[in-house]
Amino acid sequence: MLLKPDRKGTYIALALGVLFAAIGAAMIAKGTYAGVVVALIGAVGLYAGIGGIVPGQGLFLDERGFRLESFGKSWSAEWLEIAGFIPKRVRVGRRADVDVVEIQYQPGVGDRHVPRHLLGRFIGIDERYLVAAYGGQTNTQLAETLERYRSGAA
Repeated sequence: MLLKPDRKGTYIALALGVLFAAIGAAMIAKGTYAGVVVALIGAVGLYAGIGGIVPGQGLFLDERGFRLESFGKSWSAEWLEIAGFIPKRVRVGRRADVDVVEIQYQPGVGDRHVPRHLLGRFIGIDERYLVAAYGGQTNTQLAETLERYRSGAA
């Protein structure tokens, strides 16, 4: 089963990226060097927007486990590594109060999924959480879907 990512944020990032890049370019053309900063903000939005529309992304579920394929990072876990799933609201990267599914790993297994680098913590790449942005499901619904697959009922 493939749960595709929610594209609303992707389209917003893409639109804002184009807008900021255009404003920044116009400012630079008029000799205002602050436009470089505005253009750089636009480039970040364009990167996020283009990354969000790359084909083959999403949350893949099968009888062995799940695999998350995204533009920034891909990772996976087998069902036997997981004790359960809990819907929560947590701080992920720079964003506070994000709806996620916390993955409860079996003792001794979860350590390999903890972000080891400051950059991973800063931008929110944390394999202990799945952001509720797949398949149009809430964090509660996503946790239930994952649990059905983990228990073999799907």
